[in-house]
Amino acid sequence: MRMPLRSGRSFVIFGVALALLAGCSSDGERQRDMRTAWHHFVPFTGAAPVSPGYRALEAAGAPVLMLRETGLGRTQALRRVPGQGAGGVVSWRAPAGSEYDFLNGVLVATRGLPQDLVSADVSALLARIDSGQGGRADRFESRLDGDGQVVIAAYVCDVTITAARVRESCTGPRDRFVNSYATGTGSAMAGSVQRIAPGTGATFSMRGGE
Repeated sequence: MRMPLRSGRSFVIFGVALALLAGCSSDGERQRDMRTAWHHFVPFTGAAPVSPGYRALEAAGAPVLMLRETGLGRTQALRRVPGQGAGGVVSWRAPAGSEYDFLNGVLVATRGLPQDLVSADVSALLARIDSGQGGRADRFESRLDGDGQVVIAAYVCDVTITAARVRESCTGPRDRFVNSYATGTGSAMAGSVQRIAPGTGATFSMRGGE
């Protein structure tokens, strides 16, 4: 069956748009804008193309961290990027090229998402976990809003620690959220349910873990 001329024209426009984005955006912005353009022009594909960097990690057999978006049922396998960043931060890459940074199992930054978490100071939370004592743990975040502007927010969090789980309930000036972490495996937590962006959360678990 022949494709309508209009569809062919859309693919030409889509290709030009990607070329322009690749030439004028930073790495994180390029991933985000390309993904938005892909879904706009080719909605029936269901997913953006898999990035070459992810393909390389897949071929190398890099460890897998499963991400399941809360309420959507969508699951994707993140691959661990070799090495560690400053302070022991570990990066995991999604198929479309976005990345998630964790410090001792706690999400502290993302790259390539619509509302990236630029940074998170979770030192008070980690100190509570190390001590095994619950209580107050302030959290400080900076993230990109829908207009690409950096927004800074401070949260007052109540931390509850049991033998198997840590619960972090946070309240800020505009929103509130609850994160939970599975403990008992040292700094490499078996799994967690964490907020990624306002209104968006996910379950993270090592392959075969929960």
